[in-house]
Amino acid sequence: MARLTPETERFLRKAVAGLPFRKRGEARDELRAHLEDAIEQKVAQGSERKRAEREAVASLGDAAELNRGLLRAHFGKMWVLRYLYSKLSWWLPELGHIQFRPKFMIWTHTSKYPHQYAEGRYDEIIPPLGTRTCFTRAE
Repeated sequence: MARLTPETERFLRKAVAGLPFRKRGEARDELRAHLEDAIEQKVAQGSERKRAEREAVASLGDAAELNRGLLRAHFGKMWVLRYLYSKLSWWLPELGHIQFRPKFMIWTHTSKYPHQYAEGRYDEIIPPLGTRTCFTRAE
């Protein structure tokens, strides 16, 4: 078994980065075995060793894409949940502080005028509709 070049070793390290320790070693060993088999086949066909190694690495594709595939295969859909949590975690604590109160006009005015509401004097509390600017028509 011949040694791989430093460029190929760097490719393997980039491809398995981010995996847990044992999975990283297993994935690196599996990729190394695959590369060595491909290199041996190309050398048997008559290529030089360095050229065969470059072609075998090129057949695997980009190291970043290979890394994303390995991470996705290992972590499954957990990466989606982690991404969403990282993006939305700033407002999750605020959900506990939200108070759902009705926003009816009677409720907003009764907090200011409790005696008038208790006595049933609603005309003093709620202004007539004609005086409100949002309900009047421009003529």
